[in-house]
Amino acid sequence: MLKMIRNTDQALTIKTDSVIIDQFSNFSGTKKIILAKNTKTFYLIIWNTSQLDLQFTTAGEGAELHVYGLFFADAHRETKVKVDFHIQHSHTQAQLHLISFIQDERKVETDGAITIAKDIQKIQSHLLEENIILGNKISIKAKPILNISSNDVQASHGAKIEKIDAEKLLYMTSRGLTPEQAQTLVVNWYLNHITDQLISWNGGKEEKAIRTILEKIQQQVFR
Repeated sequence: MLKMIRNTDQALTIKTDSVIIDQFSNFSGTKKIILAKNTKTFYLIIWNTSQLDLQFTTAGEGAELHVYGLFFADAHRETKVKVDFHIQHSHTQAQLHLISFIQDERKVETDGAITIAKDIQKIQSHLLEENIILGNKISIKAKPILNISSNDVQASHGAKIEKIDAEKLLYMTSRGLTPEQAQTLVVNWYLNHITDQLISWNGGKEEKAIRTILEKIQQQVFR
């Protein structure tokens, strides 16, 4: 099931396998998402607001969650996003990949966390925060956190802060692109890669609808 959500902090309970695209624009708040037993969810977050706190939790065993977050920092404002997944039940899988694109004079904090409760088994969890620098005079805080209270766990976490590779940028500008166009091309690569991942994960279903939604988001980001 494909679901598109925009600018709401209404709590969400996911009861069936789902692909969810949740977009926030000029919006701040806290949102709770509950995963029912044996549900598989691909959750894409698109964000360009000042404050956002997303809290995922399990309501039964066997949940599988794949989260991609694409964050575009607002100009001249301190921006902060938190994505927490509280795993309360056994046989749960979680992958969180949070990607921030940071332009001139932005102050950004990205907090991703996975908390694993006591006395549960067969947990797989992976968390990565990736910050792509597109400008100057930037302040970044990246805090990937694992809170683990069980032993039967496979888990990893990490953070990257990086600029566009100088050689790639030189190559693109030597082919006639401006630096701004080259940056846009890099951001589009991430968006297209995630679109392909989402479609593949969904078994090719609703491909046209998914691509249409992501193309509209691309246009909004670069208008």
